[in-house]
Amino acid sequence: HRADLGLLWFNTDMLLNAIPKLVRELTAAAALDATAFPTFARVRDYRPQKEVDRAIRQALANGLPIPDGIIVGPHGKLQRCPHDPQASSTHRGASLATGHEARCYAGYSVVSVAASRDYRDYGDPEAVHLREDPGPYILSFSCATAGLDRGPIARDVIHVLKSALPGLAHITADREFSARRESLVRPLHEQGIGFNMDYQRHYTAEVRMVRVGRRKELVYVIAGDFYPLWLPPEFRGACPHRDRKARRDWHRDRARYRFVPNGPPNASGTIQFKCPQCAGHIVGAHYTRTGKHKGRQPPGVPSVSTGQLRQWCCNGTITIRAESLDWWQPLPWGTRPWAQVYKAGRARIENTNGIARKDGGLDPKSCRASGSRAHNMAFLALALVDNVQLADADPRANPEADDAPPAQLSLYCVLPAFGTSSGNGSGTAAAHQTSPNGGQAASLPQRAPP
Repeated sequence: HRADLGLLWFNTDMLLNAIPKLVRELTAAAALDATAFPTFARVRDYRPQKEVDRAIRQALANGLPIPDGIIVGPHGKLQRCPHDPQASSTHRGASLATGHEARCYAGYSVVSVAASRDYRDYGDPEAVHLREDPGPYILSFSCATAGLDRGPIARDVIHVLKSALPGLAHITADREFSARRESLVRPLHEQGIGFNMDYQRHYTAEVRMVRVGRRKELVYVIAGDFYPLWLPPEFRGACPHRDRKARRDWHRDRARYRFVPNGPPNASGTIQFKCPQCAGHIVGAHYTRTGKHKGRQPPGVPSVSTGQLRQWCCNGTITIRAESLDWWQPLPWGTRPWAQVYKAGRARIENTNGIARKDGGLDPKSCRASGSRAHNMAFLALALVDNVQLADADPRANPEADDAPPAQLSLYCVLPAFGTSSGNGSGTAAAHQTSPNGGQAASLPQRAPP
């Protein structure tokens, strides 16, 4: 499932043009999340989706017609709301920030991206340097039927946002999106975007041995990071401590043994790594292969005579492709720098969603029209008003520099997204648009970044 690209470009244009220019240039990190937008239409069918799927499979296997009363919607889900055919049902998790309980709802899901604080990693194992806060601006979003795979939708949102903001380098998301490895995390790595994520508890305690690089070298993979085979045994597994400070110290000590990037990723997301001893983070019982301390003798190890083989720390740098970096992230999981960046991003997107929900913004009564496009325009109005209010109070705003010229060509890609015959946007849009010179536009031009 893909996002509605016409509306997605329109949403991004409208929201970014309401943000001060200095803030747009400052934004290099963002936070990603999905929020529920229930429909106002009444639910008429409460049967579980699994039961409906089982009845349809049995009917097709036996050559019988679909049982009466089962109406399948446009996305293969059971049509629960006759007055809103595009609405679907899914599970909504509990939220401590908003007070919502875990329950099922029928409607739509809004995948939104908000500006977050970027960071600069100077190699300090205790903290990172957080840059200037751009403010809780909503950068882009996409409204889709609930229950669909949000990975491809989030990928389209970030891809469009990356075209509009070339400096975007980091995305923070929770476990729901970090589990979308092939549909979200890998495409972001291929674009050179770092992904700050959290893991399931069972994955953080899992220790795997894989072969990576052109030489197919054997390494440990623990919590998304790569470790050499001479990793001390006490760091192979889950953290044994329960105290928060002790856990942070334990993860800090283990992070010194991780393979570190030897430079930024290339155009395809491939990263070259070097072992921790070559990077100068630790000194083990082997000779250093590369780096500033090349050939350094380990402490307490006598010099070898001519003709004897030396035990090296590694076989050189390791080049790992993007498809093997689905669980890897720039900051080691569990350390204080990771917690500092991850919690800042999560707090920002939850705060932004709370701003959109204020005064019943995302209640079913806030949009009584049907269809995903109608709910898209309702959320766009909320987000646009919030961005304008933030920009009016932002001291970095400069009205003379922030006024963008009118983008006439942006309407060409938006016209197919709006229908003309029904409230849910399923009608046929105008096939042609009058050009500025009075003629007819033969085709829709390619959309340029805002």
